[in-house]
Amino acid sequence: MYEFLSTNKSILSQYGDILKSHFEHQQCLWDGSKFFRAQDTFQTDVSYLNPWRTQLQPEKLEIRKLFEVLGQKITPNIDDYLELVDEIAEAADREPLGEDDRKCTIELLRRIANEVVVNRSILDNWNLSLLTEDGYLLDAEDVIIPDAPWREDSIREMDVVSILHPQIPTFLARIAQAPSMAIDVREQPQGKFDFSRDAEAIDLCNRWAKNMRSREFQHGLLRLICDRGIEGEVNLTWLNQTSIIPATAIVTDLYLEQEQIASNVSGDYYFDREQSKFYLRCDLDDRDIMKHYLVKCLNLSLGEYKLTDLLPLLSIIDVEPSEIDGKLNKRKIRPLDTLPDWEENRTQAVGDSLHIYRYQMPQRDSYQPQWEEPESR
Repeated sequence: MYEFLSTNKSILSQYGDILKSHFEHQQCLWDGSKFFRAQDTFQTDVSYLNPWRTQLQPEKLEIRKLFEVLGQKITPNIDDYLELVDEIAEAADREPLGEDDRKCTIELLRRIANEVVVNRSILDNWNLSLLTEDGYLLDAEDVIIPDAPWREDSIREMDVVSILHPQIPTFLARIAQAPSMAIDVREQPQGKFDFSRDAEAIDLCNRWAKNMRSREFQHGLLRLICDRGIEGEVNLTWLNQTSIIPATAIVTDLYLEQEQIASNVSGDYYFDREQSKFYLRCDLDDRDIMKHYLVKCLNLSLGEYKLTDLLPLLSIIDVEPSEIDGKLNKRKIRPLDTLPDWEENRTQAVGDSLHIYRYQMPQRDSYQPQWEEPESR
């Protein structure tokens, strides 16, 4: 039959589409010992897809062409990789993969990642499954990216959430919308913190907090955010109420959405957004590490406006407010377009000025700052 069809070009040209639609999902390709579906074979070497796909290349060119008419591809493409990941996941049915299937899946996801580098939209309408470190192939939303190594042991101990396999590219997991251990995990304090009574630590934190409440610091922070080229309105009103509290111990539970994934985690910092309070683990033997904790915590509190380079922010956290603009100028941080006159308002319980606090980030190359005065309280 192969000989007849492959040599009868008039039949192939006239009925080729009909043959393909009828046979491409049927076991119609013969390798001398068994039949295969066209979608399960390729003419090039696909040993990296064993045992799920195989190479089938007839010696005669005419029969190769016939196999292509029946739905066989010469080499796999991104659609084949995506479909095979789904096929393996469905067959596993949330059970751990065997060694061969793990190797195949790692190679598939690596090749998908290479394609996604060129075209990120590939996964726009595809729910990609990801391999976990213990060999499960799960929906991306059920696999967490281990980008916070200081949390990994605590999360593993509770064993509630699955962690991404170390050989799967992290950027692929991000694009597939897997949650991040560093970004999406929320800390919840266990009761009250043990506050430090060390006078030096308290004075240090009070000085940093006063700096952060100053208009010069808020202006500098806006410059850093603006320098990233972000569009949108930034609201820093909460900085006007900032306080920093040194603690001898910070113990938290970790949550992913509403599910607890770790407990009794010893932390270095915590931000209470409702009260604008920063809690820092006290370490007077290493004052720089306390500043580092504060800068990281402050940056996380910025949400979508968080900075990618923390060195400029670190340079202005422990200086006199009057020095901040000069520090940023030396680091070549571009200034804001214009600033209005600042008005003092000493009605705040913290005893500092309440400052203008909203800024409309420039759109593209046009700077049009818009400032609003908060109501006096």
